[in-house]
Amino acid sequence: MKKLLAAILAILLCALCASARQPSQGYRGFFELGTESHHENNLFYKNYTGYLSISTSHGYQFNPHLFIGAGIAAFNEFAPVFVQARTDWKFGIFTPYADMRVGYSIAEGGGVYICPSIGYRFNWGRKVGINVGLGITLQGRANDYYGISEGTDGYWNLEYLYTRHDIESYFSFRLGIDF
Repeated sequence: MKKLLAAILAILLCALCASARQPSQGYRGFFELGTESHHENNLFYKNYTGYLSISTSHGYQFNPHLFIGAGIAAFNEFAPVFVQARTDWKFGIFTPYADMRVGYSIAEGGGVYICPSIGYRFNWGRKVGINVGLGITLQGRANDYYGISEGTDGYWNLEYLYTRHDIESYFSFRLGIDF
């Protein structure tokens, strides 16, 4: 807990001391590494899982505040293809951003993918920035359910019952670079 608090304080101090140029019009690309954390708590068990994620997106910066692009990500067994809208702002030396990704996972059993996030952009050279962000990932998934029944021959049979479509939520932390 102390390490997490120290990391958050370090990021906040850097945010107060660093400034970033606003993105200019034209091509813009992103490459991000992150973690996707999922906590499941129900009547029978508690389960915490974390996954590494990787994503890239490319598109067009229309003005200093609006980016529209498309990309692909991978985490756990999901591989979502998405459209991304991002807005960058500058208030003095404070340079926050917000983005929204909407798409569909092309992996087996995948479904709708939605990921809103907020973060901070640090300038790193003329046209490169470092991005630190937090968000929520909502990932659709198709789950097949089976039942067990006793057969006429005395053996137990496993039979398909139905497919249920669920949405799993993940807490996201991302560290990336834009160019």
